Amino acid sequence: MKKIALFILTVVLAQAALGQVDIESRRTLMLQTSFSLRGEEQPNAFGYYWFNENNYPWTNTALRVIFAAFLATRTELFPAGQH
Repeated sequence: MKKIALFILTVVLAQAALGQVDIESRRTLMLQTSFSLRGEEQPNAFGYYWFNENNYPWTNTALRVIFAAFLATRTELFPAGQH
């Protein structure tokens, strides 16, 4: 019974979240890098561009485009025992 109640609550809350409207026009570019402080992981980089335009292509509609691209990474392969 608890699982059914939790499922119904989740569906109701998710439905409310789908009704939210972002009324601001936005253009966001994010670039991020990461590197290991400890260990053998290689540094890498990635980013995304978020475009949000309201009333496009017609009134009371919105165009939202999120473009995420893999930017850079480096991998070195060593034969067993050679590193």
